[in-house]
Amino acid sequence: MATTPPRPPPVEDCLLSLSAVGKAGCAGADTRYTGQKGAGAGGQGRAQASCGGQSERTVHRKGGARGYDGGKKIKGRKRHIVVDSQGSVLGVWVSPADVSDARGARVVLESVLRRYPSAQIVIADGAYDKEGLLEWLLGEFCVALDCVFREGQGFVVLPRRWLVERSFAWLLGCRRLSRCYDGLCEVEACWIEWACVRWLVRRLAREEKC
Repeated sequence: MATTPPRPPPVEDCLLSLSAVGKAGCAGADTRYTGQKGAGAGGQGRAQASCGGQSERTVHRKGGARGYDGGKKIKGRKRHIVVDSQGSVLGVWVSPADVSDARGARVVLESVLRRYPSAQIVIADGAYDKEGLLEWLLGEFCVALDCVFREGQGFVVLPRRWLVERSFAWLLGCRRLSRCYDGLCEVEACWIEWACVRWLVRRLAREEKC
């Protein structure tokens, strides 16, 4: 006699679980690698973190906050993340695309630097050298800001900027994050953190096999 398969949990319970992860705000962080010293011209063996933002289009006729990024010509949302030297996400904040990189960095860095005080330098591109971000980091956390500026035209691989860009590429490898499918920015941030959990689980599994 065939047995009835168990029913899935109510949708409300799943949403509550996502909200709990979002409030924790550290699902994607691996404390063993946080604050690891990085080499490079600006790092000089100092514990560093990399900050970056990426604009993504929202799904057609999907509600929720959205904006227009004039630089990328994208109407949707912007994902602001901070990663460590291994590419693990330390903090994430999702906003409308019209929010500047410097403003988004201030929001996400405030929680990250309070949680990981070992960080001594933040690496970012030239778009973050605005709105008094450097002065705010030095005054609040005594953390330096190292901006890597682009030289020349066309595609150029910026030194030490590939860390955060690689993490964005990992995120786009998840079909759920290829577009902004959610109506709330908080829910989208939770999905990003769940993707980070998958990275860490795979990394731990490889280490155990070795």
